[in-house]
Amino acid sequence: MRKDDAVKHEPAGPDDLAERLYVTLHHVGKRLRMLDDDLGLSPVRFSVLGALAFHPPMTVGELARFEHVRSPSMTRLLRDMERDGLVERVPDPADGRRTLVRLTGAGRRLVTTARSRKIAWVAAVLASEDSAGRAAVAHVIAALAPLAGDDPPDEGPPDEGPPDEGPPDGEPAGVTP
Repeated sequence: MRKDDAVKHEPAGPDDLAERLYVTLHHVGKRLRMLDDDLGLSPVRFSVLGALAFHPPMTVGELARFEHVRSPSMTRLLRDMERDGLVERVPDPADGRRTLVRLTGAGRRLVTTARSRKIAWVAAVLASEDSAGRAAVAHVIAALAPLAGDDPPDEGPPDEGPPDEGPPDGEPAGVTP
């Protein structure tokens, strides 16, 4: 963070700071989604790929709940992703009556590429900061980490959300996109 920017943008209070943070996160998110656009990835497609990259294979219903969309919407999305060779359906080894969805090699490569591009863009931005600026960013990340949990605020049952949208990848399980 440049000191002249910090002085120019001193928040008046928590509401002002919350609004500025929201707007900034919105614009950063838009820039990151533009990188996905270059790869032909919609936000919900990237989110599903990321979920499958960092969690064990899931049923269609589990994925729908995880992404907070309706099951029919997830079914359509997965059908298209399967057609594109990004995911595949496999029998559940624990219960042969169930079918699980998992990434294919192409799906894993795509999510890894998309995630790497985003991280590279953020790293380039951070490289322009001095050590104090990077320390300030690290402090903000630590403060915001509790807000980034897997469970959003109670917004009602997942099936009542928008049908084709999801929240916004290999590293070990437990790491998110």
